[in-house]
Formats: sequence, C-alpha cells, structure tokens
Amino acid sequence: MKNVCLSAIFMFFVLGVAPVCGAAEKKYLVMVVDAQNANPSQETMDLLKKYPGIKFAMGWPASIVPGKEITGLVRDKRIEIALRLDNEPVLPLLFETRLSSPVPVDFSWPQDINDIIFRNQHEFRRAWNFFTDSAWDTFPAGLFLRSGAFSTKLVPALGKLGFRWVLGGKLSSLENGVYVKDGLYIMANDQVDGLSPADCWNRIIASPGRVVVISGSERVLLNPAMLGFLGARLKENPAIIPVTPAQLIKKHHELVVNLGDSHAESDLAPWIKRPEILVKLSRLRRDIEQYKNSGRAQLKTLDALRDNIYSLYRFDTLARVMDTGQGEDERRFQTAVRNAYHLLRLPLPADDAPADSAPSDNDGTEYTQFIEVGNSGFVITNSNVTSSMMPLKSFAVTVSTETVLYKVALSTGASKNDFVVDIYMDLNGKRGAGFSSFLPGVAASLRPEDAWEFALRLQKNEAILYRYGRAGPIPIRTFRTVVAGEINLPRTLLRGNPMLWAYQAIVLNSPSGATDTWLVKDFLSADVELRSNAGRTTNMRLPFIRLEDK
Repeated sequence: MKNVCLSAIFMFFVLGVAPVCGAAEKKYLVMVVDAQNANPSQETMDLLKKYPGIKFAMGWPASIVPGKEITGLVRDKRIEIALRLDNEPVLPLLFETRLSSPVPVDFSWPQDINDIIFRNQHEFRRAWNFFTDSAWDTFPAGLFLRSGAFSTKLVPALGKLGFRWVLGGKLSSLENGVYVKDGLYIMANDQVDGLSPADCWNRIIASPGRVVVISGSERVLLNPAMLGFLGARLKENPAIIPVTPAQLIKKHHELVVNLGDSHAESDLAPWIKRPEILVKLSRLRRDIEQYKNSGRAQLKTLDALRDNIYSLYRFDTLARVMDTGQGEDERRFQTAVRNAYHLLRLPLPADDAPADSAPSDNDGTEYTQFIEVGNSGFVITNSNVTSSMMPLKSFAVTVSTETVLYKVALSTGASKNDFVVDIYMDLNGKRGAGFSSFLPGVAASLRPEDAWEFALRLQKNEAILYRYGRAGPIPIRTFRTVVAGEINLPRTLLRGNPMLWAYQAIVLNSPSGATDTWLVKDFLSADVELRSNAGRTTNMRLPFIRLEDK
C-alpha cells in the first residue's frame, strides 16, 4: 500500500493528476456527451474498443441516423442514448415566465414544449428504427438539454412525454449529483468543455459526492486525447466506476437524492436580459394562436408560422439577441418577426418596424432591396445586368407543407445544360460552424466568418444533396430532376424554416470538360462589380445572402 501511495503522490506533483489512494470508497461517474451533428470518428470508436470500461450517455440529434458501431454499443449497454432537441427552446421560459420589469412579461406556452418534443421524438424514432415497436414507449428515456436550462416545474410535463431522466445543468441549491422528483431523475452536472484532460480528471476526483455527473461536447469528451487519458486513469483507479444513467438508477438507487417538495431551477439570466424581446415573442405567439382559431387558417401557413416561432425560441438564438443589441443577431430576429407578420397578413406592430433601411453589412457586397419575400417563399433577384458572362438571373425558395422547392433562373439565351449550379445553405446561423470552402474543385470560397451545413449540386437531370462531414462533404441523396434548375426536397430532410436560412447560389462551368475543376461564372449579389470578377480570379470570397425584408 505504501508503494501505491508513493506512486500516487508522484502522479499528483509531477503529472498534475489527482490520485486515488488506498481502499477508496466507490465513486460513480456519469458522463453525458453531446453528439453534435455526426457519428463519432473511427478513431474514437477504436479507443472505445480499447477501453471497454468506459460507459456514457449521449445526447443524439433527432435528425441524425446512427451508424452500426453506435447502435452496437447501445445494444451492449455501453452507451445510453438521450434525445437532443433540434431547435431547443429555453424550456422553463416557455413553460411560464412572469417578470415585473419596466416592460411586464407574461409568457406561457407549455403546449409548444409538448409539440417541439413530440416532433423530435417522432424524427428520432424514425432514425433509430432498428428497435422493435415494443421499445418505443421507453426509448429514448433521457432528455439532453444543451442550454442547461431546467426547472422542476417541468417534471410533470416531461414525465407525461415518457422521459425517465433529464440532464438538468446547474440548478440552484443542488450540488453535482443525481436527484429524483415525482419519478423523474435529474442529472445536476458540471460542464467540462474547455478543460484539459488532467483538469477534467481532477474535477472528477475532487467532487465530494459519490456520484459525479459531467457533460461536454463530443469534440471535447470523445476526442482521442481526452478519451485516452480518461481511459488510462479509470483503468488505474477501479474505485471510480463509469455508469450510464439507467444503470445508476437501477443498481445504485440509494445514491439518488429525493427532492420531495423542494423546487430547483437554473439561472435564466441569459434569456431575460431584455424583457422587450420576450414581449415581442409573446405578442407574436398570441397573434399566431388567434390566426389558428380564426376559421381562415391554412395548414401550410400554420406550418410555416410554427417553424418560424420555434426558430425564435432557440436558446442560443435568444441568448445572442439578448446580448448583441442592434447587431446582426438582432436584425435577423427582427426579420423573422416581420416574415411571420407577412404570413399572418397582419400589419407589423409599430415598435417592430425597422428604424432605418440602411444596408446590413459593412463591406458593400450585400444589399436587401433585391430580395422579395412572400407568404410562403422568397425570390432573390440579381441586378438587371445579366448576360452569357453573368447568367444568374434569380434564385427562389418556395415552402409548402411537404416540400421545399429550389429554383434557379438563368438569363435568356443561357442554356442550363451548359452550366452546373451549386446551392449552399446555412441552417443554424452560427458563423464558422461548417465549411467555408465550397464543394471540391470549385475555384472560390465563402468569407471566413461564413459556413454551410448543406449543399445542392444541380446538373443536367439530377441533383445531389451534400451535408457537412468532418473529413469533407458527404453526399446523402441523389434526386432525378424533371425541370433543369429546379428541385423539390422533402421537408423531413432539412429541419427548420427555410425562409430564415442564409443562401448562396453559384453558376459553374468547366472549360476543359473535367469534373474536378469548376470556375465560377456567376453568383448571388447586388454588387455588379463583384459579380463581374467571376471567372477572372480563382480566390474569390463570396458572401452568404441573409434575408432582410424591409
């Protein structure tokens, strides 16, 4: 025992790693990983095979189809899957918010929580269809909240939706650990994104409780350095035992604290800094409800309005709007509100009207006067200068209940068979999250702050849909096209409101006829001078077009 302790002391002072010395009391480690937008890398899967003792829960997006290796680990009970919501709202805020601020707020739409979660559950179960029907009532049992925003007021609603546990984030008056209230288990966790492997391990060791809950993104907790380090430390310290939430609840229930009548809630300060934003949201939601019950509501309009308001509920969108004042996020928020009132065919409330009509960007390459927004779509029209050298006339998006129609119009005399058209889409509005380069072979790129998650390539009689992947663009489906330059995509393929995304459409050709080199002939921009440089240079940086309906 003496030699073991000396070795542990050496680890602490020389390596900076906290030791576990002697016959330590068993401590249970619950790791909850955000899967983000893709299956883990092969290197990660190889390390999980090397360290079979590592177990964890994983928040999985509803729209991502799992790979065979992930489903195998789920079957072996090494990974427990939790639902990670697309367009996650601030659940406590949506459930009930009453602020006696200078601008009073009375905001409560719990039915939207039910609808958002139900839709995500439906998509999730379609993606994980290897389970039998008998498992649907209990899978997934967990709810992963990226926002860390939770309140015990939500317990009855989440229980009715079939959840057994929830990752609750930092909760007032609760230490790190696992709690239960009215049958719902609450994981009060520490976020470890930004920590080094050694610091993460030291936090696990230093936690005073017998249950430690940590969470982080897949790129942090499952990167090779972190996974290898934790795997080695856990092997050296058998008193620390990784378990999934289900295993802890079933086998170590004595370590779960019953909250009884106690109430706990996350700090909602990031989402209530500007009560006037919540007032606008509440008013818009009320107007949508009145339209729904008016007797004149159309299903496709309600669908578009639902996607619109749900995108505004997003925890990250709302936090940025609360922080940035009159910045880009504020303008995008106001644009979404104005688009919703277009759909409702109602006048824009006076305090929602734009203060001026100045261009939204500062580089002279984007203007808004060439964007026309309608009830169920929009058209981006290039300047009236079009020719065989600048052939892109317009780009249109039309949204229906079942599909999204993308349509590219070329100038008179330009043959669509002579060109290839790429359409790039930014769905999440996060600058730099995705690819700034275009599909392989395209002699141009986006500006460094822009990025795309999905792309369409239209050529002759087919369209290929690509998505972002760590190693490069991944083709996910090929469609036959009936009309050149047009493609109808099912709404289920791309989640969210297409009227709120950013776009760029590029006309390409290959002078040599090769398919590995593409020159940009034209693209979307109101700046004629910028467009005239197409084809003259191979290092152009193009802007995304972000809708700003005046």
